[in-house]
Amino acid sequence: FTLRLTDPDWDKGVIRVEGKGQKGAGLAFTRDTQVAVLEYLRHRQDSLSALWATKFRARLMYDGIGHDLNSILKRAGLTMPDACHIFRRSWAANSVRQTVPRPYLEATGRWDSPSMVDRYVKAMEMEEGPAIEALKEFDPFK
Repeated sequence: FTLRLTDPDWDKGVIRVEGKGQKGAGLAFTRDTQVAVLEYLRHRQDSLSALWATKFRARLMYDGIGHDLNSILKRAGLTMPDACHIFRRSWAANSVRQTVPRPYLEATGRWDSPSMVDRYVKAMEMEEGPAIEALKEFDPFK
């Protein structure tokens, strides 16, 4: 959320981001995304150096995104999962199941060691196990 207006390389189609653990990476910044971001910036009326801003003309912070997401979910009749981190774990576990090469997973997830992928897979198996057993016993006609 600390992206600045200078972080996108518009010509190369790459945006520099800092992820978990302040690990920098260059991510694809496609032409469609560039058009959408430029349209967003055209409607903004502030002089902030931040790429994302609130309607109050302040840099968008993590808690602001959580607040906005909760508001959207509430209007849709949904609630926020306990941990959005589940997406990262699910992605890693599902990729392992689909035999994605470990070096690719580690590089994409920017993990320092293979043990992190193993921990995520184990955590997902522990969470999914009881749900799968309950599903086996489920009878919609009872």
